[in-house]
Amino acid sequence: MYTRVRAVGAVAVFAAVLSGCSGDEPAPAPTTSASATAEATPTQSAPPTAPAIQPPPTLPPEATTQDAAGAEAFVRHWFDLVNYGYNTGDTDPLQAASSSLCIECDSYVERILEVTGFGSYIEGKAIIVSEVMGGIPDSSGRAPVEVTYAQGTLTLVDEQGTSSSFSADPNERALAYVDVEPGTWTMIGLAIP
Repeated sequence: MYTRVRAVGAVAVFAAVLSGCSGDEPAPAPTTSASATAEATPTQSAPPTAPAIQPPPTLPPEATTQDAAGAEAFVRHWFDLVNYGYNTGDTDPLQAASSSLCIECDSYVERILEVTGFGSYIEGKAIIVSEVMGGIPDSSGRAPVEVTYAQGTLTLVDEQGTSSSFSADPNERALAYVDVEPGTWTMIGLAIP
């Protein structure tokens, strides 16, 4: 049985980038979490300039196959979209790669918007994926993908230019659920085993 999890609040994102909430229902489409302990080290600097405009990560060709390798490549890409959102405040690509029924995906979007909504942003990667092991899609097109990831040292730059660095525990594990729709994968949930 898997415990459903949700991403936590923006400022708390660094105290626990992704923290769990238990639910009693089974996880047909669950979500990921990264419990993290953090210590903030604020520093004052010049007011931030908006992060350089960058294009969103593009879907790699290997993520277009409807097999375990395709599911793995898609999950890596999905986490790249989470990082892109924290760096830029642009959650449209993440939402496009997520099911509208994925509560956990919506939680990521909410937290990204909380962090970036007032001119703040994260420098670096919020989530570093180190390993993915995909399952073969079942007859409905769903595939479970085991993910090992970490939150490294992060720097939050707020609207006044104050930088706060946070570090967290590495090597969290989650189970991502992805679904093959005609020609594309979609994240439908994440869970901690």
